[in-house]
Amino acid sequence: MGQVSDTGERGDPLIDEIRAIRKAMSAQVGDDLEQLGAYVRKVGEEYRNKTGRFASRQTVTVPPEP
Repeated sequence: MGQVSDTGERGDPLIDEIRAIRKAMSAQVGDDLEQLGAYVRKVGEEYRNKTGRFASRQTVTVPPEP
């Protein structure tokens, strides 16, 4: 495990990226927890239905090898 910084972060790039994304999402909704929950549920629904940002642009079919 990495060293813990003064801010409690361990210096793991993946964790740092997740924290930055979470912070940006929270700022998008004015740090309102209920709005953040609604936003996360909406994104989850888009993912499940493959709509919005998760919609496939093009389906590619690869023929089987002879």
